[in-house]
Amino acid sequence: MSIYFSDDELACKHCGILRLAEGFIEKLDNLRIAVDFPMKINSCCRCPEHNEAVGGKKGSFHLTSHIWGCCAVDVDMTGWDSKKRWAFIWAAMTRGWSIGINWSKNFVHLDRRTDYQTGWSKPAFFPY
Repeated sequence: MSIYFSDDELACKHCGILRLAEGFIEKLDNLRIAVDFPMKINSCCRCPEHNEAVGGKKGSFHLTSHIWGCCAVDVDMTGWDSKKRWAFIWAAMTRGWSIGINWSKNFVHLDRRTDYQTGWSKPAFFPY
């Protein structure tokens, strides 16, 4: 399925469901190729029960229950210096990813909302 990411890494940690939006994994692999360094995925697919348990937003782009499937990942930035963090964010921004940053918990949320949900004409950029 993916060149760089395992099914276990992407599947829901609660029930094991792996349901990704069409074309999502190719875009994630392309981002990985562009940054040219490993990306550890903290969270990708979430069933509604798991999303609620981890405090995810209702309608989260991580949800497998969307008609299109999951179109979001949280990437662990632990151990990345400032240069690596900004290189990653720049690569994601220039490739159409919506980005949410949580510096205190060392992760960045990425999603492809503009590809799958109407009403989003431009990628979002937001802090947690």
